[in-house]
Amino acid sequence: MRDALADGPATRAEIWEHVRSDHALAHLEVGASGAGSDSLFKPLHWWGDICFGPDRDGSTTFRLLDGDRLWTGALDLEGAGPRAVRDYLAAYGPATTANLRYWLTEGLSAPWRHVERWIAKLGQDVATVEMDGVEALVLTRDLDSMSAFEPSEDIASSPSRGSTRLAQHRSSTSRRVLAVSRRASAATWN
Repeated sequence: MRDALADGPATRAEIWEHVRSDHALAHLEVGASGAGSDSLFKPLHWWGDICFGPDRDGSTTFRLLDGDRLWTGALDLEGAGPRAVRDYLAAYGPATTANLRYWLTEGLSAPWRHVERWIAKLGQDVATVEMDGVEALVLTRDLDSMSAFEPSEDIASSPSRGSTRLAQHRSSTSRRVLAVSRRASAATWN
């Protein structure tokens, strides 16, 4: 990866071509293509080796973190885990435990018992919503903005949430109808 990104940010296709051209890296070809839950890119992000670079002509690029004055290094696992859950929910929530399992366990090989501990560690920062009878997690701070949507049987487009459907926030003190992103929770990275 360092060789592929030595001259600056590269797209997934450019990295894949670099990997394909080196016989010694043949075992990484599928992961470099983005298949298999991004099995090459996710761990490298997780370990702090690479990050997203600037988009190029509508394509995502990746870049090395070495030499970036803003990069302070990887967090320890107990600091990084809850942050990874929080960041995932901020970007793709509400998300089912299956979504989190796919991203963090299958994609990054984090044991599920660790992910469960990280969710618990977030405590009141995470709420449970119900979408079409399926429980999903969402950041508590997002509940009010999601509540601003008017309930409807229609599917509508929301700039921050994509296609929306109804869900209900379940707590011991309230039961509110929410419009939430079904697409983000059900089709994440598919």
